[in-house]
Amino acid sequence: MTSIKGDVEMPSNSRKGYFAERWLKIHCQVTLGIDMCGFRIMSIGGCEPQEESDNDRLSGELVPIIARDQFDDEAEKFLTRYCPEALDKPIRVPIEKIASDMGLQIIEDVPLSDELTHHSKRQARNHIS
Repeated sequence: MTSIKGDVEMPSNSRKGYFAERWLKIHCQVTLGIDMCGFRIMSIGGCEPQEESDNDRLSGELVPIIARDQFDDEAEKFLTRYCPEALDKPIRVPIEKIASDMGLQIIEDVPLSDELTHHSKRQARNHIS
């Protein structure tokens, strides 16, 4: 589930419409990989305006773009929200629980595409050389 903000053109009595800011809560389903396959919008509803984040930039694959100097801050925010005990002592981060808390479903045993497999092998060979 994600919340988005956008401008919506509203009908008007004049020839030109006007734009209003609307916040929507969108429940989507997608399989992540090299491409986003099976993308479906499950439901759309209204929601209250949200406070905008310092990091609202996303790549075309919807991956957050985080500046290198912000990695530690973002990791700390993430752990504070989903696994605060990991900030106090070294522990195994319970990724299955975190995914569940985030409303995500982990699908195991999905074959990787040939493109990803070949790319990973090529990177490994280049790294060893």
